[in-house]
Amino acid sequence: MTETFLSAVTAVCPMILLLALGWHAGRMHYIDEDLSKKLSTVIIRFSQPFLLFNAVATMEYSDEGLRSGGETVLIALGSHVLLALYAHFAVKYERDKGLRKVTECAVIFANVGFIGLPIMQTMLGDIGRFWCGFYIVAFNLCLWSYGITIYARGRTDIHMNLRKAVLNFGTVPCLLGVVFYVLRITLPTVVASAVNMMANMCTPLILLVIGSNLSRQKARELFGNPKMYLLSALRLLVPPVFISLLFHLCGMPDDRVVFFGIMAGIPTAAMTALFAEQYDEHPGFASCAVSMTTVLSMITIPVSALLIGWIVQI
Repeated sequence: MTETFLSAVTAVCPMILLLALGWHAGRMHYIDEDLSKKLSTVIIRFSQPFLLFNAVATMEYSDEGLRSGGETVLIALGSHVLLALYAHFAVKYERDKGLRKVTECAVIFANVGFIGLPIMQTMLGDIGRFWCGFYIVAFNLCLWSYGITIYARGRTDIHMNLRKAVLNFGTVPCLLGVVFYVLRITLPTVVASAVNMMANMCTPLILLVIGSNLSRQKARELFGNPKMYLLSALRLLVPPVFISLLFHLCGMPDDRVVFFGIMAGIPTAAMTALFAEQYDEHPGFASCAVSMTTVLSMITIPVSALLIGWIVQI
């Protein structure tokens, strides 16, 4: 229990410093809104694919590893189904249909790549990073299908694209990593080094961007909105306890309970804000949700780790 808590604290402390650095860079106008958008594009289209590919492709092959990876995809899909059912009813309090869409997506979809992957690597080592690669496949399948379906409610101009649900900047590098993993393909040293460098820059960049975006948001909109605290509780506190307790009662091994429990309590996915902006559904609120849950998660992730540690000892 104590080890789980301390490893979670160890994982989030560097992130707090990077968020603070990004906030300072935003306040000093070193990272303005235009640069922030360009960096987000670089992260999603260039750095993130290397991060996801590296998570799977660099692991030493074993039949057991492949089996556990396949199980991770299936369990992650099940987790998202549970989260979708939970969110659908949990956000009924919101009368504004547009805000309800944003809130529902913010509660279901977490920043499992940029935030979840480095946290899992710190807490569980290489196997945590490996499982994340497979988890992200399920995440993107759900995000680009059900996520878009949520925004499409009551609108005729939004359509779910099956091709994008399967082939996107999240699933393709993960699946390519699986191919390299199964075929035991080893990249040349120079190429592997470049891939590793691109992967390592992903999380620091996204935290700098989130921190800079935080500096441009009005304190009243971010910290003075009761709905933001309720959304944060629904995203950060309830899912990790619910998922970890359910999976523990189902007899899942402790390390898997910790993995899926922590992943259920990761802050809101940045793609939630991008979808909200693309479909013009309260983009300001969505951006605040990403920032607020990211900041609060620096506290709630260690707390969730402590609670999960107690649960696995039941």
